Amino acid sequence: MQNVTYILGAGASYPRIPIVSEWPERLRAFYEHVGSLKDIDKYDVRGGFPESLSTTQHMILTEIDWILSKIDGITIDEVARLAHLNDPSGKALKAIKCLIMIFVRFYQAFRANGNSRYDKFLLNVLRNEGNDITLPPNLRILSWNYDTEFENSIRKNFSFNVTPERFVQSHPYLIQSAGVDLGKPGLYHLNGVCDIGRSRNEENAIFPIPVEAVGEVSLLRSLVEVFRNVYFHDSYSPMIHFAFEERPFEVELRSRVSSAISQTDILVVIGYSFPNFNRETDSFLLSKMPNLTKIYIQDHQLIGARIETRMRDILGTRKSPDIRQETDLDSFFIPIELSQGPS
Repeated sequence: MQNVTYILGAGASYPRIPIVSEWPERLRAFYEHVGSLKDIDKYDVRGGFPESLSTTQHMILTEIDWILSKIDGITIDEVARLAHLNDPSGKALKAIKCLIMIFVRFYQAFRANGNSRYDKFLLNVLRNEGNDITLPPNLRILSWNYDTEFENSIRKNFSFNVTPERFVQSHPYLIQSAGVDLGKPGLYHLNGVCDIGRSRNEENAIFPIPVEAVGEVSLLRSLVEVFRNVYFHDSYSPMIHFAFEERPFEVELRSRVSSAISQTDILVVIGYSFPNFNRETDSFLLSKMPNLTKIYIQDHQLIGARIETRMRDILGTRKSPDIRQETDLDSFFIPIELSQGPS
C-alpha cells in the first residue's frame, strides 16, 4: 500500500473562499456589508464589554481600509507579517486574524451552495469499516486554508455520530493533547482554522463560529460581536496562525506533521502555488518525504507549469519524483493508489 498526502491551497476552496487575487475585491464587498448595518447597538445582548458593537463595527471598517491600503501586489499573509513586524505587542496581528476569521465565515455562509468538490472527494474516499466511517489508512491531508469546507462537508452529508473533529489532527488544543494518534489518517490545518479558542484556568475549549443564520444581516451582526468578544478578551484568540510565527504550537505542529507524512510515496497538490511566504515551511515539509516518487498537480495548465517549476526548485538536487499535471478541476484528483486501498 502506497501512502498518499494531499496539500490543499486556496484554489481547493474556491469560489466560496477567494483565491489570492480576489481578496481585495471580496474585502471591499465585505466592507459594504458591514458598513450597511444600522443601529447595531440595539442588538447587543452580551454586555460586560466597554466597547460597543458600533465601536467595533467602526474598528472593522478601519481595519479593512488599512489592509486594502497595503494589499496591492502582496497577499493577506504578507500583510499579516507586516503587522507582526511593526507591532511587537501582537495586537495588530490579532486584529487581522479576527478580521480574517469573520470574513471567511461570512463567505462560507453566503457564497454559492457549498463546495461540491469536497463532497465528492469525501464520498469517494470515506469507507465504512465495522460500522465505523473512516478515512483510508494511507491518507494524510495538509491544508493551508483557514476555512472549514472539509468539516462542513462531513456535517452536511453524514449522520450525527460522524463528527468532523474525529478526522482533524491539528489545532492548538489538539496539539497539546497526548491523545492525538499520528498513525491515523487525518486533516492538518497548517494555518489554523476560523474558530475561536479559549484558555482559562488551564482548561482549553473550542468555539466553532456558526455559519448558518436566519439571514445575512443577522449573521453580520453576530460576526461583529464575535470580533469584539475575541479581540478585546485576553482569554480568547482566533485559531489562525501563520507560517512566520514561531510559538510553541507552531513548533510542535511542525514536528507532528513531519512524523505523519514521513512515509509519503505520492503527493497530490490542489490549488496551492508554493508561495514565497511559505517557502521555508514547504521546504521543510517536502524534505520530510524522502520516499516521494510521484507528484500530481491539479490546477489550471499555465499555473500548474509554474507550480512544477517552484516545486523542482524546492526539491533541489534530490532525486526528482515524476511530476504530472491534472487540469480537470471539477473534482479533486484521486490517484489510483489511494482508491486501491490496502494491498
